Amino acid sequence: LDEAVTVTVYFTEGLPSGIDRMRVEMKEMLIEYGKISDGMVVFKFVNPNESAELEQEAVNSGVPMQMINVREKDQETQKKVAMGAVIQVGEQKEIIPWLPQAAMEYSLSTLIKKLSVKDKPVLGLLQGHGEAQINQLVQAYGLLSIMYEVEPFWLNDTADVMSKYSTVLVIAPKDSVPQSHFNQLDNFLAQGKKMFVALNRVDGSFQTQQATDLNTGFETWLTGKGISMERNLVIDNSCAQVSVQQQMGGMTINSAVQFPYIPVVTKFAEHPITTGLEGVILQFASA
Repeated sequence: LDEAVTVTVYFTEGLPSGIDRMRVEMKEMLIEYGKISDGMVVFKFVNPNESAELEQEAVNSGVPMQMINVREKDQETQKKVAMGAVIQVGEQKEIIPWLPQAAMEYSLSTLIKKLSVKDKPVLGLLQGHGEAQINQLVQAYGLLSIMYEVEPFWLNDTADVMSKYSTVLVIAPKDSVPQSHFNQLDNFLAQGKKMFVALNRVDGSFQTQQATDLNTGFETWLTGKGISMERNLVIDNSCAQVSVQQQMGGMTINSAVQFPYIPVVTKFAEHPITTGLEGVILQFASA
């Protein structure tokens, strides 16, 4: 770290042990961060329930007070609490309004990294063949922008527009890709650079209840690299629900039914990238 990181944790004290354990774990984590950063991570804990002024300070900082149910002396009561943090580097700050139980270390480390990185690597988002645009990737863009700059680019036959990227993203192309563009992608990979391809082999439609082949050329290009995708749809009992209209007694009602063409993956190998991940929904996926 080149600049000091200040973490202010707004956490109500005196909560039941199951909840207060988060406060203890957060404190231990920040002590460890301070050690491994040679004192560049400093922190303080504030109990906003001590006074109206501290409560207002928490709220003004972006950490809201919320009502939760707690059991005290064999009775369940409601208590107004805060369980959030503010991370600041210089004039910049990030807020965790409500500390997550499952991935607290990941959330904190990610925001410290986001505030500390000066020159972010640039990822190229391929466009021009019906690919997804940045405004269609709000959640992914938000997460990627923590560590990277993401910018769209278009291939042409006159300039090496990919030279400044170490990684290129190809997400859901729909139109055919000319061979000259595949040649440029081959040259990009030959330089030891990386590429992420998210390809739909079949285009499924809720409106028409039909699926059609998508032939962009990527399927053949990937096959030549030992990666094959069949013209099929994966179905699974572990799936998302969709809303359908049904007629009952002369009335139209909306019912939620299981839809096996939208599998939900819930089991993952142990890896930092899947820490805290509960599930991934795959809409009309191919094998």
